[in-house]
Amino acid sequence: MVTENKESKNTRYSLGLALYAHMKYFRNRIAQYEDETDYVDTYGALLTRCVRVAMKLQELDIGEDDIVGACTHNHRNSCVPFIASTFIGAIPVTFDPAISDIDTVSLLRLMQPKVIFISQEMLKDFETYMEKAQVKPAYTIVFGESRGQYMSFDEFLKPNIKERQFKVYETSNPKKTAVVVFSSGTTGLPKGICLNHYTLLKQSGSFRDDWPEIINSDTVDSVILLYSTLYAISAVGTLIGAVLKGEAKVLCKSFNAKRFFEIVEKYKRCVASGESTDMTPFF
Repeated sequence: MVTENKESKNTRYSLGLALYAHMKYFRNRIAQYEDETDYVDTYGALLTRCVRVAMKLQELDIGEDDIVGACTHNHRNSCVPFIASTFIGAIPVTFDPAISDIDTVSLLRLMQPKVIFISQEMLKDFETYMEKAQVKPAYTIVFGESRGQYMSFDEFLKPNIKERQFKVYETSNPKKTAVVVFSSGTTGLPKGICLNHYTLLKQSGSFRDDWPEIINSDTVDSVILLYSTLYAISAVGTLIGAVLKGEAKVLCKSFNAKRFFEIVEKYKRCVASGESTDMTPFF
């Protein structure tokens, strides 16, 4: 059970502020390894992209309590809409490319995202899902090349002369919803689970009461193999925890037993994070 420390001196904070502060502090550490391309991403580079996307969303009048959706496999930019949303007080939600059509349509109706980021390979299917759900986000952004009526994610990464003046969202209400994840749907259609700023930070590292004791800001002992998308609460916790500790993640698009052992051999000290179905080949 999570209990609130009433003696805390901080009266305004947020999940986004915690992520921003730690990404800036750990800017020289490696944040992500992209398995398919061997791309190496530092926290500093990732933070720059998140700030630019956050500022672009603000230009589109996206802000506090607006729902920002995403549907994509894991890659270097898959977490950017999530983190950028927390920077401006918007609420990120992630739709998993692997769940059923019926579940996706139901969740779209439930969440009614104001803006959504979609991978190129999921775009055609998502157009069908949105039509069935009778949901039309104000903006649809595509990772990769986009059709004429949609915006390209690359447009969100253009430099902004006001980046250094960017102010991260803060709130005086720690129980305000910060993120929405979804239930498994094993006993019916998946349902939304609202997670507030306080709970997420307490469970993932406690930014509010105990700033982490940092010994060396340039090295980490292990990396996290991330197979789940941010649809899963476990992946959300893994992402937040990794940022607060300055840990690196290996982004894997899908699980492959042979490749799993190759990655473990490559990075030596690894912690795997994924759905139980990912591990089926081991049983």
